[in-house]
Amino acid sequence: MSDNRSERIVYAAKHPLGGLSAELFSACKYHVQESVKRPGGAEFYQILIVLEGSGRVKHNGREYPLRRGSAFYTSMTAPIEYVNHKGLASAFVTATGEGVPALAQSYGVKDFLYTDSISSQRYQREVEKIVDSYHGGEKSGKLSAMVYSFYADFFGNCEKPLPGAEEVALYIERNFDKKLTLALLARVASSSVSGLCHTFRKKYGKTVIGYLSETRLFYAKKLLQAEPALSMKEVAVLSGFEDASYFSRAYKKQYGITPGEERKIAGDGRVLA
Repeated sequence: MSDNRSERIVYAAKHPLGGLSAELFSACKYHVQESVKRPGGAEFYQILIVLEGSGRVKHNGREYPLRRGSAFYTSMTAPIEYVNHKGLASAFVTATGEGVPALAQSYGVKDFLYTDSISSQRYQREVEKIVDSYHGGEKSGKLSAMVYSFYADFFGNCEKPLPGAEEVALYIERNFDKKLTLALLARVASSSVSGLCHTFRKKYGKTVIGYLSETRLFYAKKLLQAEPALSMKEVAVLSGFEDASYFSRAYKKQYGITPGEERKIAGDGRVLA
């Protein structure tokens, strides 16, 4: 499946050096996900982060839902099938090297691990760092360390419940198109409004409302680039903005251009990164 919204996949291990604990095989920070079936496993280990849309992943006869906030790890030997139901997009890092299964074993992970409680945006940023480092000519040893750290972070975060701020970030990523208030989000975090605002800013370096607005605007940008038939009001509503005029002002402030200009650039075939 080909889609002009997908970023170019980095294939770093066409000429593997060998001897590295975790070697980058491939990575992509935004991929419109085709359905995949690997009954015999793959030639790499994989962590796949769901950014948007919906689907399912099947392993050993069990099915798990794929949506924002969910992700999975598979080993080389894991039989796996995942299906795009509606607009499924992912970020992923695949790797080789003896350090990966050893690391997984140290966390008690076997050939498959699924979670539905991670921050998709945070992990997408980590994938982006790996991709940008590769394009920047980073040495293989540094890339290996980044990949190893990425896998360790994923395994470690799947072990423990989300703290309040991360739970709210995940809730926002899943529900940004709905009407959200600080009072509601504080209840999600089992916190007071003031307590949530303090811990959230400390964790993410921005306000809860700022994070919510950025999440909505990021989704709106994808709609403007990919769905030319939608009116500006429809884009605003689908992204969680009740007022189209406010949406336009917020978009210009965030990206430096209006939604209409964004759509024109996309139509000219020069989609912004």
